[in-house]
Amino acid sequence: MTPSDVSADSVFLAWWKCENGHSYRMRVCDRIAAADAGVKNNCPVCDINSWTNWAEPGTSPQIGEEEE
Repeated sequence: MTPSDVSADSVFLAWWKCENGHSYRMRVCDRIAAADAGVKNNCPVCDINSWTNWAEPGTSPQIGEEEE
């Protein structure tokens, strides 16, 4: 199978490799939609690494607890 065998609206679950070398699976149509929306990297590993933790180190926020 080659890229020319798959259409942009395909639900085929393909393997992708991000610019940082992580491999992940995503449907072709979802990857195209994300690119159209301006998302440059769909990699779930890179996405997790980019999260910011607003809680103090060593603590975990409680549900219903307000930040001061």
